[in-house]
Amino acid sequence: MLFRRGLSTFIATFLLLVLVVAIGGVIYVSVMGYMGESRVAVTMGSLSLDSATMVASNVTSQGVLTVYLRNTGEISLTGFVAYIDGVQTATPTMMSPDPLNVGATGKMVILSEFKSGRTYEIKLVAKDGTFLAFSKMAS
Repeated sequence: MLFRRGLSTFIATFLLLVLVVAIGGVIYVSVMGYMGESRVAVTMGSLSLDSATMVASNVTSQGVLTVYLRNTGEISLTGFVAYIDGVQTATPTMMSPDPLNVGATGKMVILSEFKSGRTYEIKLVAKDGTFLAFSKMAS
């Protein structure tokens, strides 16, 4: 009568461990390949405030906010929108130059109703989402 012998415990454990590591490696590579495709490097701009003046007009209802800003980021910025106290300005803003290239200084003029002595929260937002927020008191 022939006796059949199975694998030893040591060899069976070793083969099971190799199988688990191989399956884990396949799962890791497939998941990282999927995650790597979904990540897109987004470069946002950066703005700094050089100066701002806000003059309330007593003669007409519109005052003037003049902002000098600098593009300190790595991309050109365009399509600026202004918000005053969280509300988008109804009058179009004038930006020169447009686009605002990297390292360049731009001038933005915003016409709105400003009351002398009141402080306003200003937020300037470019098309790509880059923004500059500051507060200014009308004089």
